[in-house]
Amino acid sequence: MALAARDPDAARREIRVHLEDFARDLDATVRGMRQRGGPDGTVYRRPEVRDGLLATYREAFRSGIDGAVEDVLLGKISWRFDLAEVSMPLR
Repeated sequence: MALAARDPDAARREIRVHLEDFARDLDATVRGMRQRGGPDGTVYRRPEVRDGLLATYREAFRSGIDGAVEDVLLGKISWRFDLAEVSMPLR
């Protein structure tokens, strides 16, 4: 997301809008995932996967979307260092 590098606040707002839509009706979101084709759809149509996704998303958004917004943003911005420069073991 080039926007995150140029304007993190604008990216944060964009992510928030997306996650608000996502979290508004988690049942509908997961139903939509089940409509996908290919191997993703096959997996998402499994009842245990559907139930696991719903439980995970409900817990993730239980106290709101602020944490999820920041998590997504952290994955999009440049951390201004190369992981190869880190001398400690990484997992």
